[in-house]
Amino acid sequence: MRTALLICTSLIIANAAAAENKIAALGLKDGWYCKVGGTGAEGDSVLVRSAGSRPFVGIDGRDCHDPVISGGRLVAQTCYANGGIKLPVSKSYSATGDRITLDGADYVLTPTTPNGDVCPPAPKAAAVGSPKPTDDFAADPTFIVTTVEKGTLPADVGTMPIPAAAEPIVEAYRKYLTDECRGSGGKPEFKPDFGTAVDVNGDGRADVFMTSNRMMCDGAFSVFSGTAGADARWALSKADGTYSVVEQRHHRVEIQETLKNGYQLIVHLHGSACGKVGAAQCRNVVNVDRNAEIRSIAWPDGKDRLIQEKPAATASKPAPLTHNLPPADALANSGWSTWFHNGSTMVVNEQTGRIVYEEPKASIAGTVPKGAILFEGKFDGKRISGTAYVFKKGCDPAPYPVSGRVEDRKGAGSRIVLTGPAPKRDRNSCAIIGTTATHSRLVFEEYMDI
Repeated sequence: MRTALLICTSLIIANAAAAENKIAALGLKDGWYCKVGGTGAEGDSVLVRSAGSRPFVGIDGRDCHDPVISGGRLVAQTCYANGGIKLPVSKSYSATGDRITLDGADYVLTPTTPNGDVCPPAPKAAAVGSPKPTDDFAADPTFIVTTVEKGTLPADVGTMPIPAAAEPIVEAYRKYLTDECRGSGGKPEFKPDFGTAVDVNGDGRADVFMTSNRMMCDGAFSVFSGTAGADARWALSKADGTYSVVEQRHHRVEIQETLKNGYQLIVHLHGSACGKVGAAQCRNVVNVDRNAEIRSIAWPDGKDRLIQEKPAATASKPAPLTHNLPPADALANSGWSTWFHNGSTMVVNEQTGRIVYEEPKASIAGTVPKGAILFEGKFDGKRISGTAYVFKKGCDPAPYPVSGRVEDRKGAGSRIVLTGPAPKRDRNSCAIIGTTATHSRLVFEEYMDI
């Protein structure tokens, strides 16, 4: 009788757990569903992940966690686009076997190789004068090196060996990905060509491009990537012989060399960066100078939303949003913990979703007061998403979307890393004239009482 009771109880618990997993309740197999007749454009796929701590189905560039089927429609309210932007999804829906139909379009479960291309278009004959691949990275198209003027370039164009000075940066990123993968219950496996080395700024030294797409995290496939793209890290050579390291999140990058203008990089981003739906094509063309500065050249698919918006009227006495903090000796008992950020003392409250300046460093004290809110949003386990602010003296704070994670540094406390497209201001006014070509990176180190 006791054995039967234990079995019954276990079944009840298992059934309850399954009922809470709304992705598993769809009855779909995990994997990529490719659009029948698709062109390979972003959005021509649906990704189903029912396993892991945060199951989701990826539709239109949004990771949806609570889909419900009702009246022949799939409706989800908790869907996140790039930068943590929350947008709902509602589509007509049917499913049979390995086929899904959304708003009349058919998607078929398609096997993919680890880190391989996802839902590629049918091969086409190359057009006259089209870029000629010199290194197509067929197993992983995240970084593609091409030449534009066919037959006019030196024979040594394309990829290079990773320089010794950049190897510690590559190894540090490998270690970061390894630790995060294992911390999420996965098993990391790296591709041999983990880093792509190309001299994009013409200084004679290779710049290195790395992506989490070249590591398979078996058991936790979506820990670094989703429909909004994959984590990436660029190491760009500087005039003084060192490297500048920048964090990125993108779908892929076309690294094109031209005879007259050197290299240009076409960065494929989530549609929201162009003020569109997540599945829409969004490209930012950039180049890199010899000081490792990334400069935006063009947005072929439309300017991003911050560029389109007119500068807001400035109040007579603009001031940052602030939070009335409790006395220092009562912070811990009020749910706040102490962290450090660029020389300033910060306090973090996961319940309210805020990161606030507790003691701004001297160089910004005249611009950022105590209690100024740097971030507000949502802490969901180790994942964080919401809105951060850029400060300039005499101007209202400029908001922008960010997302990131809480990282465990094994005995050295935790670290929060948030990234997003920070707004750029005109030097002589408060006007917002665009966004940074690379995502801004905010790092917070937890205070350790030793």
